[in-house]
Amino acid sequence: MLSRLFKGVVWLIKFYHRIYVNLWLRWQGYRPVSAAEYLKRMKAEGKK
Repeated sequence: MLSRLFKGVVWLIKFYHRIYVNLWLRWQGYRPVSAAEYLKRMKAEGKK
C-alpha cells in the first residue's frame, strides 16, 4: 500500500515538474522541445 502511494507521489512530482519546466522555458522565450530534438541541438552545438 505504502509503495503504491509513494509511486503515485513520485509520478505526480515528475508530471508537475515537466509542466513547470515547459512553462518556465516558454516564459524565457524558448519553445518546449522533445528530448530527441534537444539532443540533436546539443550534438549540433558540440560540432561547432
